[in-house]
Amino acid sequence: MEIKKKVQFFKRLRWMGVVFGVIMYMATFMAFGDVAAMLLAAAASAGFFAICSREGTRTMCQHVADDLKTAVLEAGHNRCIVEIKSMNAGLITRVYLIRAEGKETLLNRVILERINHSWYRKSIWVTQILGMEDESELKEAHEFLDEALLEDLKRKNGESWDEPEDKDKR
Repeated sequence: MEIKKKVQFFKRLRWMGVVFGVIMYMATFMAFGDVAAMLLAAAASAGFFAICSREGTRTMCQHVADDLKTAVLEAGHNRCIVEIKSMNAGLITRVYLIRAEGKETLLNRVILERINHSWYRKSIWVTQILGMEDESELKEAHEFLDEALLEDLKRKNGESWDEPEDKDKR
C-alpha cells in the first residue's frame, strides 16, 4: 500500500473507535451499569482513536525521514541524520548534514525542493537544516536547534516567555 494511502487509511480508521465505544457500552451496561459502561465506552473510543492517530503519524514520519535521506543521497552526499518531531501544529523536520563542507547550499535546496514537491508538505510545520563535523556534535546541535525554534516562536507571538507577564496590562 502506498504510504500516502496508508496514512489516510489510519486517519479514517481512527473514527471506528466510535463503533467500538458503542459495542463496549452495549456489552458492559447490563453488568456494570450506565456510568461505568459510559466510562468504558469512552476509554475504548479514545484508546482506539489514539492508537490509530499515533500509527498514522509514525508511518508518515518514517516516510518523511526516508524520503529526505534519499534526497540527500541522490544529491551526492551520504552522511546525514534526519529527525522528525511530531507536534499538534505539524511536523518539525531536522536534517543534520555531516561533513558537507561546500555542499550545504545545494543540499539545502534539494531538501526544501523535495519537501515542496511532496504530498506531505502541508504536514510539515518547520524544517531545520544544520551542518555538523561529526555525530559527536549531535547533542549540541539538537540544543541549538531547540533554542532557535523557541526564539522563532517567541518572535512570531511577539512576547517574551522569560519574563513574567504584567497582569495590569490585561
